[in-house]
Amino acid sequence: MISAHQYQQESNNGKIVWCHTAKIDAIPPESTLSTDIYSDRTSFGLSGLEFYRSAYLRWGEASTTAAYLSWDRSQCAGHFERVVCGSRLFFVSRPKREDNTQFLYDPAIISTHESNDIVSQHWDIEAVIVPAGSDIYIRPFTPYASVSLESSVSHGAYFIPCAMIERVIVGLYQSWANTGEQYSYHVGIEHASRAILFTWRDKFVSDTIDQNEHIPDLETPEGVRQLFCLCGYRELVNICSQDSYESDDFSQGLSIHDRRGFIHGRQVSRGLLRWFFGNFALEGSQDSLKEVYFKYLAAVVKCMLGQQRKYGTGGITSERMEEFVSLTFGGSPEFMEPYQSNEVTPSYGGQLDGTIVRLPASDRLTNWHETHDDGATAEDRIWVAAQMKAMREKNDGV
Repeated sequence: MISAHQYQQESNNGKIVWCHTAKIDAIPPESTLSTDIYSDRTSFGLSGLEFYRSAYLRWGEASTTAAYLSWDRSQCAGHFERVVCGSRLFFVSRPKREDNTQFLYDPAIISTHESNDIVSQHWDIEAVIVPAGSDIYIRPFTPYASVSLESSVSHGAYFIPCAMIERVIVGLYQSWANTGEQYSYHVGIEHASRAILFTWRDKFVSDTIDQNEHIPDLETPEGVRQLFCLCGYRELVNICSQDSYESDDFSQGLSIHDRRGFIHGRQVSRGLLRWFFGNFALEGSQDSLKEVYFKYLAAVVKCMLGQQRKYGTGGITSERMEEFVSLTFGGSPEFMEPYQSNEVTPSYGGQLDGTIVRLPASDRLTNWHETHDDGATAEDRIWVAAQMKAMREKNDGV
């Protein structure tokens, strides 16, 4: 039984009761937009949402007339909502700029909870009435607001589409840099991203999964960016976790359960990247794909730290985040060199200059398996050493 997390949010004239639960049959399982559901079932052999691992991505909501939810984009993933009874009015935004991709990566106009002035300056707004029996899909990392036109009940879900996974991950970075806080649906996204990573690994390495809309095409720049984005997030997940910063002496911090999951995710991610670097090449560029990846990762970390310094409102300082960056990558010259270079500018977006080609079969790497890397960072090893020291001191005192 998965316990539901409940809270009330009051507006000027109405109230909302909202709860997390995996029991709600919200987004259609066959949806081509929900790579998280597809991956969870593919990777773990699960069937039925009652077994869905990420309960925080499923929710129910009951609201009274005039209950209002203000502009919010911190959820990062796509927003699906089915109005079971009553009716709701949504205000959904879209960028005024023609270049939507660059707009996404601009931290100067991003905040977790947008004000009406910011929204009106940078977004066009569409009003959508959703009556009982109707669904609404809102793409990832998009500000929206809603008001209940009458007392209503809704079932909803956050979803992660493969084609927009960059929007989801960049949204996580933006939200973390601005607030230094980790919300419940961020935990759900972390769990789901791990399942997606396992599915991609099973497809690319063992080819046990058919190519479909949930699998990136690694012979295109878009597909490679999706791979780099997800693997980069798995590498940075300790840095983007609120629990990591609970103590200075590593006596607390991440739970052993979360830490093991993060380490396993990095192990799979590093193995998948090793396979990719050994099977594909970048023609028309002086950099190898491996160099491009670490430049991309360094640019993301620089951008996140720069955004935190300028716009961060949370209790975690940029100095503390920089400390964790050093602990995470201090032993990796492949990362530290571009990170410390002035030639790599802060950016949440990555560019691939050249053509992705698959190497001839005789040149491909076969000895790639992730067991070559345990997935731990320097910070993980320091934590383990601190726990072992505490255990020895406890035993000595007995």
